[in-house]
Amino acid sequence: MSKPLVSIIIPNYNKAPYIREAIESALNQTYKNIEVIVVDDGSTDESKEIIKSFGKRIKAYFLPHKNANVARNFGFKKSKGEYIQFLDSDDIILPEKIEKQVEVLEKTGADMALCYWEYITDSGELKNIKELPKEFHDRELFRWFIQGNWYTPHCPLYRRQFIKDIEWNENLCRAQDTDFHLKVAMHYPTAKTIPEVLAYYRISDSEYKKSCKYRLIWVKDSFSVYKKLRNRVYDDEKKYLSRILFHIARGIYECDKNLYWDIVKTASRLSHTYYKSESNLFMFTYKLLGLEFAEKLASLWRKIWRK
Repeated sequence: MSKPLVSIIIPNYNKAPYIREAIESALNQTYKNIEVIVVDDGSTDESKEIIKSFGKRIKAYFLPHKNANVARNFGFKKSKGEYIQFLDSDDIILPEKIEKQVEVLEKTGADMALCYWEYITDSGELKNIKELPKEFHDRELFRWFIQGNWYTPHCPLYRRQFIKDIEWNENLCRAQDTDFHLKVAMHYPTAKTIPEVLAYYRISDSEYKKSCKYRLIWVKDSFSVYKKLRNRVYDDEKKYLSRILFHIARGIYECDKNLYWDIVKTASRLSHTYYKSESNLFMFTYKLLGLEFAEKLASLWRKIWRK
């Protein structure tokens, strides 16, 4: 019997330092019945030349600049695989990832296969292996997410039939993967996990990511994603959603206090235990002197730590 085709979809925007390694990690899979689809989102760096250098080994498309989700949706429409792998252009999949995940999906009939993953720095250092439960059924994946968990966009291998009607939200600049993962989870998939690190997720110490501008965009988009769940959670799940919202809000206390309080009020309406996942020091200050003083102290500490 012929092996099912796997489509590996790589969106790219100005990731010239990383895109070659990402494409090579896709092409170097031990599972050979693959198509690698690279969708460039109007890059202005050397990305296009690097992508073109792979010739006919990949299917390359060059779009005007919009965003990564437009590129992902475009790539999915061009794909033909029975299984779908999304791979960001600064990340890496290990050689046996597709083969092992296809084997699991073929044997079990699951909707998606997951794996452990690890952070990789710009210097190539690997750290913090992230493990996942061995399987999910029914509402379990959704509950796992709203309890504050997460996996990378390239961790899952999806059965095409399962995600064919689930699109990436083209209106989001940040929290794109969170939104997509939650939409997948709300379809109550059966998922199996391979207990091995099969993917590396790139982290960089960018000054832009420390800026208020970046954090505000991330918080606004994250808030828009999570607040849509208010009517989708059961009563015993509201405490988890409220704590996620509060954690999101804390990232922009010194940048936009109005947005901070807006998110906190939303969290408090869901559950009065919204603050209970924070540090012991924060909890002590909160109970002794109140939320605003606790945030002022935490904000001061963050400024000192960043220096």
